[in-house]
Amino acid sequence: MKTFLAIVGGLCIAFAFGLFVLFVWLRWKIRRMAEKIGSDIEGMMEAAQKSSVPPFRIKLASVAALEWEAPEEIEKRAAVLREAQFREAGTFIGEPAILRLAAFCQSQESAYAVIYEGPGGKVWMDLVTYYDDKSSVTYTTARDTLLDRPDNKLIRFCEGFGAEELLRTFLRERPRKPMVRITPAEFAERFERAYAEGMEVRIAQGGPTETEIRRIAERSEQECTPEMVEAIRSKWGEAIERFRAGDVSGQ
Repeated sequence: MKTFLAIVGGLCIAFAFGLFVLFVWLRWKIRRMAEKIGSDIEGMMEAAQKSSVPPFRIKLASVAALEWEAPEEIEKRAAVLREAQFREAGTFIGEPAILRLAAFCQSQESAYAVIYEGPGGKVWMDLVTYYDDKSSVTYTTARDTLLDRPDNKLIRFCEGFGAEELLRTFLRERPRKPMVRITPAEFAERFERAYAEGMEVRIAQGGPTETEIRRIAERSEQECTPEMVEAIRSKWGEAIERFRAGDVSGQ
């Protein structure tokens, strides 16, 4: 069975991404089981994986020069960040999820920016701040995932915002409390750790909840039967057991 894992945007940077992975996977799974795969995701099916559950761990591989599918879209957002004194923290490929990303850091503002490119050249952007009290805030141009998340991991979905508007809104609205400054050199390790922590939340609850599955199905205008919910949660349960038995990816 082919698996769709469109990467994007929560637990800090990576949990926002992990939620989006889970959201898109759930939407695809629901449509697949209903035998009605929509045209909005057909182009991304080329990024199919070998499992029907998102990876439980992500590793970032630093790449000096990425070949973007939508280089103009990437550069348009990057130019806004450079103008705002964000420093480049590197370009990376996420494995095993076929993710490309460019990371930026603004130490004075205690802010990170991540520009993502998923399969098919789909581009979105996150702005993130960590706080001393272990909370975080993420503003993203990704579509609302409709997934539950911890109260101390705030995510604002700003679908349709340009980079300038997202940055302006983020700096104006984010909570004002002691912030954590993270250097560009810390980005990859922080990303991987935060993604893992976010997926641990999913593992602890046995995968997506019935409420989340039904919520996504409703927005996709797909019927969500009890059998469908059970099939999705069963697949997660199997992957979780493999993960706990030593298969780090859970695949």
